[in-house]
Formats: sequence, structure tokens, C-alpha cells
Amino acid sequence: MGREATITYEQVAAAADAVKVAGGKPTSRGIRERLGNTGSMGTEQQAAVLGAKLEGTNERTGKAEAAAQARKHGEAVFAEAAKIEAAKNTISNLTGKLEAMQAQIERQAGELDVARQGAATAGGEAAELRGKPAAKPRR
Repeated sequence: MGREATITYEQVAAAADAVKVAGGKPTSRGIRERLGNTGSMGTEQQAAVLGAKLEGTNERTGKAEAAAQARKHGEAVFAEAAKIEAAKNTISNLTGKLEAMQAQIERQAGELDVARQGAATAGGEAAELRGKPAAKPRR
């Protein structure tokens, strides 16, 4: 089961806008600081790139159209980031299960070795007893 996102696209977009209003250029580090150092740096990097693209798009198209394009792209970025996070969690869970199975196999192999040694000892004792006359029952 994947983790829930700690930040939303809207929060990243608002942080990027705040950086712009303050006269700065949205960077992943600046966005992350505005969000209280939460969230994935990779997702924030994608949002910063999106902000830079949005600035260039604003020069060629209307701001409303550019904002709609940016929102659609940003939502897609967050959806993909959530899928990646879920895949990482699945890999982590499966790795844990694999390690547990490997440990179980090692334990069972050790138990099998002990059982084989016991069987060999018992087989040797049985062969030794076969060579001796049967003991007379005590009265």
C-alpha cells in the first residue's frame, strides 16, 4: 500500500507563486523551504521546472490558458509521483517478504541437516545392534 502524498499540487503551485511574487524564481529548494521542508524533492523539482515553463508560456499565450495547461501538467506530475511512490513501497514490501522467506529457508536447511545427522547416527546404531545377539529378556 502506497503512502499518501504529504503535499498537494495546489500547495506547490501556491509556494511557487509566492516565490514569484517575492521577486524570485521558483526553484525546488525554494518551494521546499516554503512548504516547511516536506514532500518529495523530485516532485518539487518537477514543479519548479513547470513554473519555469509556465513563465515562458505566459509570454506566448494568455495567462488563463497557460495556467490551465500548467495545472493539467502539474496534476499529471503528482499522479505519476504517487504511482512511483506506490511502486517503491511495493518493492520495499516484497523485498521484506523475500528476506523473511530466505531466512526461513536457511532455518529449515539447518533443521534438515540436524535431522540427517540424527538419521545417520541412528542408522549406525541400528547396524551395530544388528550385529549383536538379541538381549535376553530379564525375569
